[in-house]
Amino acid sequence: MSTSGLIPRDPGATPEGHGTPELGLLAHLGVAACTRIARGRIQRMGPKPPWWDSVSDSDVFDAESLQWASHFAFLGHFLHDAEVAWAEGGDRVVRSGLWAEEFDGAARYFEAEAFTFRGRGLVLIHDLGDRGEEHGELLQAARSSALAADQDAQASARLQAETLRAKERAEALSDAKSSLLANVSHEIRTPLSGIIGLSELMERSEPRSDQVEFLRLIQQSAGSLLEIINDLLDLSKLEANKVEIRPEALDLRRLLADTLGPMAIRAHAKRLELNYRVDSAVPRLVLGDGLRIRQVLVNLVGNAIKFTESGEVAVFVSGQAAGDSVRLHFSVQDTGSGIPADRQQRIFEAFTQADASVVRTHGGTGLGLTISARLVAMMGGHLALRSEPDSGSEFSFTLAFESLSAAAGPTPNSSLAGHRVMILDDCATSRAACADVLTAWGCDVDTVTSPADATARLQSGVDEGRPVLLMVASRALPKAVETEWAEDTLARFAETGLELVLAFATEQRAQLVEWRERHKGRAILKPVGEEKLREALDDLSLAPKPPAEVRSPSREGAGRRVLVADDNAVNRMIVSALLQEHAYEVTAVVDGVEAVRALERDPFDAVLMDVHMPRLDGLQATREIRASEAGGGGRTPILALTAHAGESDRERCLAVGMDGYVSKPIDPAELYRELAQFCSEEARPGESPGEST
Repeated sequence: MSTSGLIPRDPGATPEGHGTPELGLLAHLGVAACTRIARGRIQRMGPKPPWWDSVSDSDVFDAESLQWASHFAFLGHFLHDAEVAWAEGGDRVVRSGLWAEEFDGAARYFEAEAFTFRGRGLVLIHDLGDRGEEHGELLQAARSSALAADQDAQASARLQAETLRAKERAEALSDAKSSLLANVSHEIRTPLSGIIGLSELMERSEPRSDQVEFLRLIQQSAGSLLEIINDLLDLSKLEANKVEIRPEALDLRRLLADTLGPMAIRAHAKRLELNYRVDSAVPRLVLGDGLRIRQVLVNLVGNAIKFTESGEVAVFVSGQAAGDSVRLHFSVQDTGSGIPADRQQRIFEAFTQADASVVRTHGGTGLGLTISARLVAMMGGHLALRSEPDSGSEFSFTLAFESLSAAAGPTPNSSLAGHRVMILDDCATSRAACADVLTAWGCDVDTVTSPADATARLQSGVDEGRPVLLMVASRALPKAVETEWAEDTLARFAETGLELVLAFATEQRAQLVEWRERHKGRAILKPVGEEKLREALDDLSLAPKPPAEVRSPSREGAGRRVLVADDNAVNRMIVSALLQEHAYEVTAVVDGVEAVRALERDPFDAVLMDVHMPRLDGLQATREIRASEAGGGGRTPILALTAHAGESDRERCLAVGMDGYVSKPIDPAELYRELAQFCSEEARPGESPGEST
C-alpha cells in the first residue's frame, strides 16, 4: 500500500533520532522518508529504518556524486525523474519501479516514490526484503489495479462530464429549434390569420356562386397551410414524445372531401385524376383524431401527386365492423414510376428521399413519410408500402375506431329513390365512387364511359318508357367534358325532363361558371363526392330543397363594450367586424400603451389583447392593468390573442393575469364562446368565471 499518507504535517522538523510517530512507524515498516534539500540531493528525516546502516553512514544522498557509491546507483537516476515532478508541482507521484541491491551475497529489493507535500519534495524508499520480487509483483499488480481503477474513474468522470455537456448542448439545440419553430409559426400565422379572416368576411357578403367556391378553396388551402405549420411543430413534439391523439366525432366522407378538394388544384394542373371512394360499410360517424388522419393523408396524397406524371391518384377507405368498433383500411394509390425494393425502407427515414435527384426535381424535405409513419403508429397502426418500378405505389394503414352511428354509407336521399340515373365517366374510380353515392340514395344507376354510349342509352330509356331523369357527366383528364355535346343532349331530351350535372377540373373555371349560370348551378368541381352532388342537386325538382338557413344577426353583444389591442391592422379589422356582427361596441388600439390608457379613461366589459406588440406587449400591459386594479375598482376580463399555439404560451398568458386565450387564425365560434363567459347576462360584472362563488 502507499505510505505517503503517513508523512507528518511538518516534515522539516524531524532531526536525527527524533520525529513524529508517523515517521517512526514508517521506519518500523522499513521505509526511509527523505526530503529534498537541493537539486539531486535528499536527506533522511526521522528514525533510521533497519536497513539504513547497511547502506550508508550519511543521512544525505547526492545523485550527482553518488555519495552512496557502493549502493543505490539506481536511486540517483530516479532522482532526475523526481526533479521533473517536483518542478511541475501538483500532487503527481513518481515511482521508480523495483530494483535489487546486493548485501552479503544476498539480494534485497527496493522501490522509491517521489511526490510534493506542502511545497517540499519528498522521497520514500521502501525495503521489500529478500522476497521483494514476489512482493514487488503483488505491489505492482495492486498499483496497476489502483491505476486502472483511477483511470476508469477518471474516464467515467470525463464521460459523465461529456455526456452532461452533450445533454446540455442537445437541450439547448432542442430549445433553440422549438423557439425557432414557434417564432416561424407566429410569423406565418399572422398573415395567414388575415387570409382566413378576410375570406370568411367575404363569404358573409353574399358573393357570386363562383366566388363562393373560390373563397372556400382559399379557406381550405389556408387551413391546410396552417396544419402544415402545425406539422413542423409536431415534428419537434414527436421527437420529444409530446404529441397527443385527441379523438372526436369524425365524418370521414366530409374529411376526405375537405382534404382532397384543395389538393385537386395541384393534381389537375399536372393533368392527373384525383379521386376517392369510401366503402358502404364505413360508418357515417366514428370516434377518431381527424386532424392527425388528415395530416397523414395530406402527406401521402401530396407525395403521390408530386411523383406521378400521368394517370391517377386515388384514396380508398374500406371498413370491417366488429361490434361497436370498426377497423378502417386507408389506401393511397398512384400510377407513378414506383419505388425500387432496395429503397423502400429508406424513404421512411427523416430527411431521406428514394432518389437524391428528386430533391432537385420535386423539392421537399423528406419529412412527410417520417411524420406520417409516427402518427399512424401512435394511433395504433402501421404505415405499409407496396410498390414496383413502373407499376405505381400504394401506401396503406389500418386503424381501429369506435363507431358513433349505426348507419353506414352516405346519408340517404329519399327524394331520389327509384329514379333512373346515369353516370358518364371514363375513369373507373370516379365512376364507381359516384355510383356508390347514388345507389345508397336509392337510385337506379346506369353507367357509361363515352358520350356516344350515353346518347344511345338515353334514347333506349325513352323508347322503353323509363327515361333517364338525371345524368352526372365527367371525363378523365386530360380530356374535358364536351359542353357542346351536353347542350345538344339537354335540348334533344328536354321533353323527358332530363337534368344534367357536369363535373369540371379546377382549371376549367370559365366553363364551370358559364354552365352554372345557364343551368341553375348544375356544375361541380372534381373530385366528385356525396357533399358536392348534394349541393348540385339541392334545388332539383326531384329532390325537395331543405329550408335555407337564415342567418339572422345576433344581438348577444348588445350594450357590451370590448377593447381590441392588436398592432396588425388586418387582424384589428377582422376581430372588429366579427364582434360588430354580434352587436358588440368595439374600440381598437394598436399597442399595449394605448390599451392601458384606454382602460384608464373608460370602462370595458372585456379586452382582447394581442401578445406581441411594439412599445408595450400584451403580457406587460396585462401586468400594469392588474396592478392598477389591485387598489379596488373591479377586474376587467382580458383574453389573449396570439399566433403562438403551444400549451406553455397559454400558461404564460394566464400566469400574468389574463382570463382566457384565443388562438390565431381566429375561429369566430371560439371567439364568441370565450367572450360569452364574461359578457353574457349571466356573467357578473367585474369578475372572471373562476372568481365567482
